[in-house]
Amino acid sequence: MEDGRKNNSGQIKVSDENLEAVVRQLQEEPFNSVKNAHAVLHIPGSVKTLRKAMKDRTNMRFRRPATKPRLLAPHYEKRMFYAQTNSDMTEFMWRQTIFMDEKTFSSTKDGRTGVWRPIGSRFDEENCIESTVSGRHSMSFYGWFNGDGNADLIEIDRKLNAKQYVHILDSWFYPRVMELYPDAEEIYIVEDNSPIHTAKDVQFWYQEHPHLILLDHPPRSPDLNPIENMWAQLTRNWVPEDIRTPAAMRNKLRDSWNALLRNPQYFERLTRSMPARLQEVLLRQGAPTHY
Repeated sequence: MEDGRKNNSGQIKVSDENLEAVVRQLQEEPFNSVKNAHAVLHIPGSVKTLRKAMKDRTNMRFRRPATKPRLLAPHYEKRMFYAQTNSDMTEFMWRQTIFMDEKTFSSTKDGRTGVWRPIGSRFDEENCIESTVSGRHSMSFYGWFNGDGNADLIEIDRKLNAKQYVHILDSWFYPRVMELYPDAEEIYIVEDNSPIHTAKDVQFWYQEHPHLILLDHPPRSPDLNPIENMWAQLTRNWVPEDIRTPAAMRNKLRDSWNALLRNPQYFERLTRSMPARLQEVLLRQGAPTHY
């Protein structure tokens, strides 16, 4: 491709034809780079000029990719069924629902990469990467919250098993919930279907507490449990240099957690988003939402 025209600064201008070719290349391979496209397509001028043209003359932007679990056909079907089944739940019902999960916090930078994508397409599947967990040093926690602003967090063994989880439910979670809602006839629970949560011991515990109603959460659907947003909020302002030791990480987490507890409206907003999350699942035919 040849383009000998120059702009007012004397630099070779990127032609519309060449720019369209680069856009097509990046649409086909979103995780490619402008530098590579510049070389492969033999675009005249500098890489810097091409990057500026991409910014000024296209709707493509280089951004950090969203992380979403990889979904297969059965996952789409189960997400659709979950959204259809629970679409009649009101905001008040979601506010009374308890969202719970475990989380491992890591000190390791995640090896951030970038993706070229059109504006507004961050959560399109081709622009996402699969979520993973790793770390130099890390620690695990169990937490829950509901829309009333009630929430708890405890540190747990990273190698948590089903018996230990039952102990958490029986000795810590259940007494706290009964203290808050002693007269509740039904309390809805949302947690993922990890092997620990679906273990026989755990399922038997729930059978012994029939007023705790587990919603049939679809697999690989963290976007349908707003506690994932809470985990992200806890670490939003973390600086890697501030969490070089487990003790520093623990202190940082405690400070972040206390800040959230001082803002009960935050938890209410999360639960209030559930009807919109389910509606988006239906509109996207089961594909990941932007949450």
